[in-house]
Amino acid sequence: MLNSKDVHTEDDLSSNEALPEILLIEDDIAVSESISAQLSLAGFNVICATNAKSAILKLSERTPDLILADVWLPGKSGLDLFSEFRTNPVWSQIPFIFISGDNSADTLQSSLSAGGAYFIQKPFDIQELVSAVKGQIIKLKSVENNKDQVIGAFKKRVVHTLSHEFRTPLVAITTGSELLLEEFDSLQDSQVKNLLVSILRGGQRLERLVEDFIVLQQIDIGEAKIGFEKFRSPTKVGEIVEAISEVIKEKFGEIYTDFMISLSCEEELKKQSFNPFMQQLVDALVRLIDNALKFSTEERKEISVSFIREENDLKIYIRDYGRGLEGEALSLMEDDQRFFQIKRDLHEQQGCGLGVSIANHYIKYHSGSIKFERPDDGVGLLVVVTLPLN
Repeated sequence: MLNSKDVHTEDDLSSNEALPEILLIEDDIAVSESISAQLSLAGFNVICATNAKSAILKLSERTPDLILADVWLPGKSGLDLFSEFRTNPVWSQIPFIFISGDNSADTLQSSLSAGGAYFIQKPFDIQELVSAVKGQIIKLKSVENNKDQVIGAFKKRVVHTLSHEFRTPLVAITTGSELLLEEFDSLQDSQVKNLLVSILRGGQRLERLVEDFIVLQQIDIGEAKIGFEKFRSPTKVGEIVEAISEVIKEKFGEIYTDFMISLSCEEELKKQSFNPFMQQLVDALVRLIDNALKFSTEERKEISVSFIREENDLKIYIRDYGRGLEGEALSLMEDDQRFFQIKRDLHEQQGCGLGVSIANHYIKYHSGSIKFERPDDGVGLLVVVTLPLN
């Protein structure tokens, strides 16, 4: 039975905020009234339900801060209700506390803890229940605050990145256009050409940004995965190598004129066929090569791309000799980090930090992986793409 010791509020739940709401699901009216009264004294707003059906009805009207439920309820049990709620995105994060006099308390505690619920066995001290309720609500608020901080930092990063990525090419376009219009008669042909090149580069940079957003949208809504399944076809490794070579010439030829980009693949491996979506695979690899070029240094302007067969896998090694990455930064690059570039605040680098994320999705469609490693000589970065050939 309940022990009605004095119940008091704690500073952790601010009296200046709206009272935390608890949905109490208990079929024993006397027990429900007793718990409700004690929790109200402790500073909670209690909403009562006697079964799963009435609980769902009340949940459709408002979302409580916590659900307190008896394990065994008439009709649908509290355990069934808990499982159902965990599959609902609106209710899945609501803390759950179960109360029960069931003799198999250890088994219940084990199974409920695995699902994130808290369990108190009857008879219990009301102060124990109040402390557990407050603890679960405070824990949820802490998680929400941390989530808000993460989201806030992400938004700040996105705004900073996009404002830079939009503003820089726009300045080149508008400034170049204004000079052409205002000074056209006095400009030499070479000056006109330089301004037009600057305007073109700015437009191309904006075009790439828009294209990346479109690709990201296609990934998020599943269109990119559908495209992979629809358009994958038998392709020789040599065709991939040739396609990448052509894109490198077209995309980087005029920008990285003083860079040496070498592609190597054994003749026998070039004949090997597998089943990729060629457009996505080439795009992913070119994005990784683009990154290698961006993060290279003036000392050694060299990129190597090697295609090697290792057992039943195609390994593609992309090596640069730039500033490289160390420690945590290596694993961060393998996560789905969007609008993220290592030490962007220290280095001027184009792009909005979506290239690796897009490449990761495309490679995963092919049941492959991307790893970022520190080369044995400690210079630059080695990107290893693994693709199954079968």
